[in-house]
Amino acid sequence: MGWETLSLILKVLAGLSAVIGITLPLLEIAGWRLVDLPKAQLIGVGALLLGLALVLAGTERLVDARKEEERQTRAQERLTAEIIANARALDSRLVLMYRAMAPSGWDSEVAAMREKVAPALSHLGSGYTKLMAEQRLSGLQAAWAGTPLHVDRAANLVALLNELEIGSAAVVAYYSALNEVVAESDALLRALRQAIYRPAELKEELRLRVDGVEVKTEMAHLQGLRLLLPIPADQQANLAASLGGLTQLNPRDVPLAAEIDARMQAAVDRLAHYVEEKGRLVSQEETKLQQELANYASLIQELEISPGDSWSEVIGKAISVRQLGHTDQAVRAFELYGVLFSETDPGAAPYAAAAMVFTRSLNELALGKGGRGGVYIYEIDPGGAARQAGLQAGDIIIAIDGRRVGGMIEYEDAIQATAAQPERTVTYVRIIDGRAVKATARFRGPRLQASIMPI
Repeated sequence: MGWETLSLILKVLAGLSAVIGITLPLLEIAGWRLVDLPKAQLIGVGALLLGLALVLAGTERLVDARKEEERQTRAQERLTAEIIANARALDSRLVLMYRAMAPSGWDSEVAAMREKVAPALSHLGSGYTKLMAEQRLSGLQAAWAGTPLHVDRAANLVALLNELEIGSAAVVAYYSALNEVVAESDALLRALRQAIYRPAELKEELRLRVDGVEVKTEMAHLQGLRLLLPIPADQQANLAASLGGLTQLNPRDVPLAAEIDARMQAAVDRLAHYVEEKGRLVSQEETKLQQELANYASLIQELEISPGDSWSEVIGKAISVRQLGHTDQAVRAFELYGVLFSETDPGAAPYAAAAMVFTRSLNELALGKGGRGGVYIYEIDPGGAARQAGLQAGDIIIAIDGRRVGGMIEYEDAIQATAAQPERTVTYVRIIDGRAVKATARFRGPRLQASIMPI
């Protein structure tokens, strides 16, 4: 029988006893006799029942107190179980982080190999470094996902403690500390993702992010242990066994308040140093960003077209501006090319018109990022392979046999790489009624036999 059922039975019995104890004497006074007893005995029975009602009410209050005590005990046991589970998860997450961040045995071998091989093969090392960075990221991300912190259980536990009128402020602070661990872990994962492409630049940030995860983890662990104090004697053995299984976090035995306070103060000092170091790193990044912006602004200024620029300089500047992401400025540069050279070159105006449409259509044509263009056919040899394939002056070649052609060098590379093929596919863009239309054609022979220029 549960405490709730027993409490209900006692309430009912106490109520019935009180009602009967009061009703019998009143009925006797009013002239109604329900039982054949002398008046004095009837009053005595009533008094006895009233006494019984008081006893039952007192017992019921004791039962309620015992029920509340058991609820508080269960809440404390639940909190203890949460803290122990999170302590194990925190410890495991540190182990997983150290494993993921540890250098591989292959790193030194690759470094030695790069010293011996020709510079042309140095990409082997960088490719290996990128692969290792990707594996570190995916491995740590998956490992941490499999060892979560139970921050989602905070609301229900805090609500239960508030209902039982048990102080919950320290519990809220503990779960807030766990959330900081999660946030710092996410920051490390973001840094690892960026380090795939900028390993040397982000080496210091990665070290700092690891420090952040360490100190935030330690502080969350200590805040959890403080919630367990004072530890009942009958629970100390179980707690010692649980903490003894930790490999990274301390303490690993039943903690004393003084020990927790000392470790927490050391962690706070370390956190202050971490915040100072992070501020210094942020300041360095801001300075570096300002320098990059200044360099970028200087580059944009250098790419402005001057009246004395040659036709090749104007085209080169227009393409460079487009590659920097300034589409509108690139379109104006191509337009200016047509204005500057149309009197001396009949092909300048058609080229400018095609370049303007092509530049605006790069995203629509799905030619990839970076503003890479193609090669523009400004003249075709009669009877040549390009003419036989159906190409026309004004077409823009963007690929040969699937090899992307973004400029003159890539065009020559693609022609040479596919020269052994008896027949090849050329992908090109033709401007039709102001629209860029992609198409393909087949051609034979070693070359297209067409005059081309960058676009």
